Amino acid sequence: MTSETIGVELQKKLKLNPCHGETPSSFARRLATKANEVPDGEWKKFSDEAQAWVNSYLEAEEKSKSGEEVDLPELEGNPASAASAEPPEAADEVPAKKAKANSAKKPKAAAPAKEKPAKEKPAPKVAKEKKPSSGKGPRASGSSVISALVKGNPYRSGTKAHAFFNGLKTGMTVSEALASTKVPGIYLWNARRDGFVTIK
Repeated sequence: MTSETIGVELQKKLKLNPCHGETPSSFARRLATKANEVPDGEWKKFSDEAQAWVNSYLEAEEKSKSGEEVDLPELEGNPASAASAEPPEAADEVPAKKAKANSAKKPKAAAPAKEKPAKEKPAPKVAKEKKPSSGKGPRASGSSVISALVKGNPYRSGTKAHAFFNGLKTGMTVSEALASTKVPGIYLWNARRDGFVTIK
């Protein structure tokens, strides 16, 4: 009987199978230990080769436990070796879960930068046309001529404006009017603003 059949013989008679992922050396140890525990009647049924392997394995293991460096006898044709060499069955494989297509959130596209509208330059302000009667218009020169537009004195009697208007005569220049009335020029401009005189 060859050594290859020792492993098969022990496996069948001891009814032991290698566990999933079990190494050949671990399965050989289990076979030897189990064979050592069988009754004498069962032990006599083992072949001489099988008995010799079990005895040599147990002796080597005892020496190893006592500190001696020994090599455990190898069990050729070890069923665990064949089991470990076989690729795992497709049924045992757990298929990897497919990653969800939407699991990773797509980064949001950056919003296009808003272009700031170019600030329009304000249109040049158009100077308002000043009314001829406005007292705050362009100052007249001293040679500008005064013309009365109303008859009589429109200002209340006893006021400086009334006294000033009494001294005005159509055809006077601004310089003459200011010199004769001896009052501030504001009264002349007020009279023009109020529409009582023109200055040209």
